[in-house]
Amino acid sequence: MSARPSEPGAKKPETNPIKRYYAKPTRKTAINAMCAYCMGCTAVEQGNGQEDHLEQGFRTFIRDCTALACPLHNFRPFQHTDSTK
Repeated sequence: MSARPSEPGAKKPETNPIKRYYAKPTRKTAINAMCAYCMGCTAVEQGNGQEDHLEQGFRTFIRDCTALACPLHNFRPFQHTDSTK
């Protein structure tokens, strides 16, 4: 039986989209990682003296992205969904 996230010693799910891409390289994780990278997030290898960085509020920045010329703009994550349709 696997450990639940609330149990001691349980592994927390990865929140860094760039690290998620390296763990599972798919089209979706690649787009999410590129958008996060564009908004200032980083994922560096451990042991080189640098730290990972998740930009505070990066999900909101991605959702509100104004880079309309970006080829990934229509595919970016964290967009509002219109549930009134």
